[in-house]
Amino acid sequence: MPKTAGPIVQRLERSNRELRHLREKLRSYICEPRTYLLFERFEYLKERLEQLQRKNTELIEELNNKNMSFEIQQERYTQQLDSYVELEIQVVEYIGRVKLHG
Repeated sequence: MPKTAGPIVQRLERSNRELRHLREKLRSYICEPRTYLLFERFEYLKERLEQLQRKNTELIEELNNKNMSFEIQQERYTQQLDSYVELEIQVVEYIGRVKLHG
């Protein structure tokens, strides 16, 4: 019995919800940049969040529309997950810096 993309698609959809939550955190008044360097970091993080969400959506569409081997599905998902974890850490670090300058 071939493995399906269903669980991977569900995890990517969950990741998109978590990315929206991170973006909402960044948009809160608590996270407003107070220095030029923080502003640059803020803009970078916003762009990365959008890029990652866009890549998740593209991968979901590919998984739903194409016959991709399970190994490739797993590899692409793992890359996306690694990118998400890295970005989440960067957002948390940014929030900590903003609070220090508050």
